[in-house]
Amino acid sequence: MARLLTACFVLLAALLSRASLSSAAPPGPSSDPRACAQAVNAGHVPGPREEALSRGVNMTTLFDPAPGPSQDEADIRTLKAVGLRHVRIPFDPAWVLSWPAGGAPDEKLRRLDSFVCAALRQGVAVILDNHSGALHPTDASTEDVLPRLGAAWDRMAARYAVFTPDLMIFEALNEPAFTDGKRWEPWQRELLAHIRAAAPNHTVLLTAAPDDTPWALSALTPLADSNVAYVFHFYSPGLFTTQGADWVEPSLESVRGLKYPAEPGNVRTVAARARASHRQDLANYGRDYGDTRALQAEIDVAAHWAQSHRVRLVVTEFGVFNGAVPPESRAAWLRDVRTALEQRSIGWTVWEYQGGFGIASDLKGPCGRGSARDALGLCPSGRQAP
Repeated sequence: MARLLTACFVLLAALLSRASLSSAAPPGPSSDPRACAQAVNAGHVPGPREEALSRGVNMTTLFDPAPGPSQDEADIRTLKAVGLRHVRIPFDPAWVLSWPAGGAPDEKLRRLDSFVCAALRQGVAVILDNHSGALHPTDASTEDVLPRLGAAWDRMAARYAVFTPDLMIFEALNEPAFTDGKRWEPWQRELLAHIRAAAPNHTVLLTAAPDDTPWALSALTPLADSNVAYVFHFYSPGLFTTQGADWVEPSLESVRGLKYPAEPGNVRTVAARARASHRQDLANYGRDYGDTRALQAEIDVAAHWAQSHRVRLVVTEFGVFNGAVPPESRAAWLRDVRTALEQRSIGWTVWEYQGGFGIASDLKGPCGRGSARDALGLCPSGRQAP
């Protein structure tokens, strides 16, 4: 009888525990990061969120299958040691919608949980970025896409809103592609509402269509939410930052060795080897990018808009493809853009840690004047105070 009673109590406790968890958790995998959140939140010392958003890096290969590059706690320690304050993790909302209603999380979700926990335990903030994948809004998108994006945020925000708002940040959508930015605005309001349902106190990053550009942002009507920041991306001039890339349209594989700032002799040499269709763009580059004025003018489009509306800005992507660029020119461009952003109190997230634009190898290199690490202010003399 004692054994039977004990068994009954164990079964009852298990059922009550399961009921409690199911009522508190959103639809999705049965395990969740709450145990890690308790430890993180208990040990966290509140600080300004602008500081958390000041300097970071995109972690674009987190979900790559082995034996490709991945990230772990050692990488977090490296990033923190050089002065980076946050990581941005792109995720695919279609994958979030595939989470099973019960059972163990898949390998990708276990990897995400582990990496988020490792970062936040180290005091490195996390931006969860809805990179949209097959659900990416374009002019051809129909209204049925929006509820699916919202449902993905219902799951993602509820899962990670357990972490302190000082360290967990949500980015509503990456580079919406609506040609008409006004069509995007009600979509963004709806996505923000889904996030706010689970995360009323967390900072949310918002943006403009098309494609997170400064000009698109300058036409956006800010929302009446004081706990948001606005995003733009910066890769100008694309002829320089993506030279050598065969995955852009039109291909820039034939543009190689182009220097920054522009030098007339170098531009002529590159043009002689490049496809004829690129030669006018190269001439324009040589005319406009001999100094920093064009870069600063483009950044100021967004900066002046933000100042007029008294809102915060973050550049969640900027970088140079490593395929064909002279290293000293890559460092010079990174330095000029990073400096221009910081002078305007704009936080930044360089694209990317691993991958074609990656800075991982730079962080292991020396801190000489011409290094990308120094250009990003990640050498001891260039770091912000902790």
